This record gives sequence, structure tokens and C-alpha cells, in this order.
Amino acid sequence: MDRSPGSTASTFFRQLIQSRDITQQLVNHDQEIKVAIIDDDFHFALQSDGGEKLHVKLHDGMFTLSLGPCSDESVTLVAPEAEWQKFFSPLPPPPYQSFWGMLRVLGHDGRIRVGGDPASFAKNARVWRLVLDKMKQVFNDKNTGPPNTNLEEEPEVDAVVGRYVWINSEYFGKCKMFVESSGNGQQALLLLHTAGADSRQYHSIMNDKELQKRTTMFAFDMPGHGRSYPGHKMIISQLGIKDCIVSGASMAGHVCLAVALRATELGVVGVIPCEACDYVSSSGTLYGIASSNNESVMNAEIVSGLSGPSTLPAHQKMIWWGYSSQAAGIFAGDLCFYFEGWDGRDRVASIDTTICPVYMLTGEYDYSCTPAASRATAAKIPGAVFTEMKGMGHFPAAEDPSGFLPHLFRGLDFIQNASVKR
Repeated sequence: MDRSPGSTASTFFRQLIQSRDITQQLVNHDQEIKVAIIDDDFHFALQSDGGEKLHVKLHDGMFTLSLGPCSDESVTLVAPEAEWQKFFSPLPPPPYQSFWGMLRVLGHDGRIRVGGDPASFAKNARVWRLVLDKMKQVFNDKNTGPPNTNLEEEPEVDAVVGRYVWINSEYFGKCKMFVESSGNGQQALLLLHTAGADSRQYHSIMNDKELQKRTTMFAFDMPGHGRSYPGHKMIISQLGIKDCIVSGASMAGHVCLAVALRATELGVVGVIPCEACDYVSSSGTLYGIASSNNESVMNAEIVSGLSGPSTLPAHQKMIWWGYSSQAAGIFAGDLCFYFEGWDGRDRVASIDTTICPVYMLTGEYDYSCTPAASRATAAKIPGAVFTEMKGMGHFPAAEDPSGFLPHLFRGLDFIQNASVKR
């Protein structure tokens, strides 16, 4: 077992190391891990209650796992044994679906922490995260064959049509906004993407036949995001959308609440805020480390832990790619609004749901804007409805399109039924 005399090892780590050969084979043949490698020699370890650590060493392109005392590891991921057991469980409770979640939610007292070199931790974040994913996969006897790289079934001919719309921006002057649309239903539905991403998050649901019949969907890349040029403009008026329902997640969920406060002015007849609440504190967040490292990797890595544990690998990779492909500084700017910039604590109670019905949705595994925070916000808004989406995380439309659609349809029903009664 590669243990030194007199040292003790975590009982749980001994269980993990029993599948070392399979894990090493899987890790060493994984193409995504090979692409992620930056340092040819990288050594990290897991530490628990025992004296020994579970070591993962990369040397000359090959990974090896072992148990042993402190060595030359540059990074140590520390958590009590009971916490590691939750992390490696087949269906972990939130926030144990990722070490990022454990750090953010449970790391305040130092029991869950990162030891060693912070620069190495950030530089190699994608590597240690992917290795942990493989270790968890093997430990739970999940499929260890080639990963399923297919998204949920979508039509061969994609129904989403994109185009540029010219807007006049006070700061940037004339610039272009990228807008996508789908469907020809009577109800206009505007879909807003999360902080630091773009409208590709909605491609799967925009290809749903039933939703296409019922609504005409619009989704755009916010200024400076994705394929849009830098700028600022009210896109609802620019597109000439009338009597629309607005839905969005995370930062865009907060925007939905802000829109509801000005619904009559904006021509909005209802909102479906996802992963939203009246206020999110920035205390204890990890996003600051991205600005001093490779943002295209760090931003994507930090948010990857926010998905539910049952997210298909193909969807998880698309979420990762969406965050990886944004311009520098965009995500950090969005977070200034998401964390503390939006403060509706003294305002949301004034939303008139007889004018703009509010149907709130939050995933069970969202540890950034928790179901409890969303539920409390909905309770402040007279007539608002809140539903917790079991098994889902922070990106419901992107991580589980087929699971999210029934919730979206119920939200549409709620708003349209309220409109009939008015």
C-alpha cells in the first residue's frame, strides 16, 4: 500500500486506493486530461484525518496514485474523512458535487481548505478536478468506457437562427448585438443567459418542438459577451418585442426580478427567474483567483462545480466551453452585479404580480443562490410561486434541458393563466 512504518492512513483512502490500477489506466488514457496538462511534473494530494495522504503524481505524462506521508506535493486538498465520503458518494448531497462547492460553502472554518502553493492550485485546476472526477467514477463503479460526448437528442437541422442587430451605445457608439430566435408561437419568450456566458446555453430548449409551437423565443448575447460587440442597450425595445415573458438564470434571474419592478414600462407580462434571489453576498467566494490566472480555464473550472451531479458529460463540457470562450474581464464585471450589485431586499415586495406574475425556479444543487434563498425571496413577493428543481444545479437549461422543460412549461402556464384572469 506504499505506507511507511508507524504512519496511519484514512480508512476511506484505503478503500479509494484499492481501485488504483483501474483509476490510473482511466486517467492516463483520458484525452481531456492530456489536453489539460500544463506542468509535466505535477503532484497533488488528498488529506484527511489520518497521517498519510492519497498522492496523485504526474511525471513524464503518466499519473500514479499512492498512499504515503507528506512528500513533495505542491497542492493538498484537505477535508475531514466524513466530508470526502460525501464527495465520493454515488449521489452526493449539495454542495459535495464538487470540491469547489465544498470550499465555497464549508471552507470558512478551515477544515476544508487548500494547502501548498496557491499558484500551482490555480494553474493545474483543470487537471486535479478531472482526476477527482475519474476517481469518483471508478469508486462508484460507473461506466469507465469512452465518455458519452453526445448532447441530448436534437434535430439534424437546427432550428435556431442567429443574426446581428445594430444598436447605438452611448460609450461605444454604433455596435452590433448578436440575437438568436426560434419558434413561431403566439407568446414571445426572451431568454437571458448567466453571468460570463452567452445564449448558446439555450440552444437545446430552443430546438424543442412543443416550445417552438407555443412561443417565439429570442436569446441574445449580452454586450461584450459571446458574439456581441461591447455596448449597452435595451434589447426588448430594439427587437420590437411586445408582451413578452422573460426568463433567465443566475445574474439573469436577478435581472428578471428587476424587470418585474418595471414590467409595464418594458412591456413584460411575466417573469420566470431561475437561480435568483433578492441578494447574494460576495463573502467567501473564490472568483477573485481567476483574475490573476488564466481566466479561460479558471472561470470555467470554478463554475463547473455548480452543475448537478447527474449532468451528462456532454452538457457539462458545453457549459465549461461557454465560460472558457468569453473575453477577459467579462465574467468579473458580471459578478459585480450578481454579488451585492443587485440588492432587491427592500424592493421585491413591491412587485405587482397582478401585472407581472412571478414564477421562480432554483436547482437543488445550486450552492451559489440556494433554494432556501430563492424560496425566501418568493415569500416576500405577494402572489409569487417558487419550485425547487430536484437534481439540478445553477444552469438548468444547459445541464438538463429535458428535465428543465417541464418546469418552464409550468411557469408559462402559470403566467398565461394569470393573464386570462386579469
